[in-house]
Amino acid sequence: MGRGGLGRWLGLAGRERPLAGAAARREWATTAALIAALLAYANGGAWLATRREQELAMGVNLAHLAMLGLSLGWAAVERLGLRALGLGSQGWLRSLGWGLVVGLLGALLIRLFFTFPLVSREAVTVPEFRGLSRARLLWLLGGQFLLGSAVFEEVAFRGLLHAKLVRLLGAGRALLAGSAVFAAWHLVITWHNLRRSNLPRPLFPLLYIGALGALFSGGLLFGLLRQATGHLVGSILAHWLMVASIVLAVARPRQGARA
Repeated sequence: MGRGGLGRWLGLAGRERPLAGAAARREWATTAALIAALLAYANGGAWLATRREQELAMGVNLAHLAMLGLSLGWAAVERLGLRALGLGSQGWLRSLGWGLVVGLLGALLIRLFFTFPLVSREAVTVPEFRGLSRARLLWLLGGQFLLGSAVFEEVAFRGLLHAKLVRLLGAGRALLAGSAVFAAWHLVITWHNLRRSNLPRPLFPLLYIGALGALFSGGLLFGLLRQATGHLVGSILAHWLMVASIVLAVARPRQGARA
C-alpha cells in the first residue's frame, strides 16, 4: 500500500481544505478556549485533589459526566453534527471490531509491562488501588473508567476537539495537535500517581517524561482509530480496555514478578 493509499485508508486524504480568513480566526479563538477549558478542568481538579490527598470518588465521575454534557452542548452550539463527532449511524461496527483488536493488544502490552517492570524490582502499585474489594473495583471499571474516562475523553478529544482541529489544520496535523493536548490533560494526575507509586524516586523525571510520551502515543493511536473508521466507538473501547488493564495491574499486582 503506497502513501496515498495509506492516507486514504486512515481518512487523511480527500478531506476539505482547512478554514482561512475570518472563519479561521473565529475557529482558532473557540478552539483555544476549548483547550484552555479542558486543561484547566483536568489539571486544576487534579491539583485540588492532590492537595486534599483525595482518593477516587463518585464525585469525580459526576463532574466528568457534567463535562461530557458540556462538550456535547458545545458541539451543538457550533452546529457539529453526530457524524462530525464520530457518533453517526454508519461505520460503528467496523470501528468496534478494530477497537477490540487494538484495545486487546494494547492491554496485553500494558499487562506485560506491569508484570515484568524494567524500572523496578517489585510489582508496581498505587496506594488507593491496593486492597480494593472486587465489587468496588468492578464499580470503578464500569463507572469511573468507562463513562468518566473512556467515553468522556474520547467524545471531548477525538470527537469535539478533533473536529475543530481538522477545520483548522487538516486531519494529519489535527491528530498530532490533539494528542499533545491529550498528554497535557494528564500533566498533574500523572505526576500525582507516579509520586504515590512505589517506583524508584531517582528515576522520577525519566518516568514522568516517559509516561507523558506514552499518553501522547495513546492519544495518537485512538485518534488514528477514530479517523480510519470514522466512528468513536472503537477508540472508546480501546481506551477503556487499556485503562482497565492498568487499573487491574496496580490493584491486583503479580507478586514476585522480579527476583
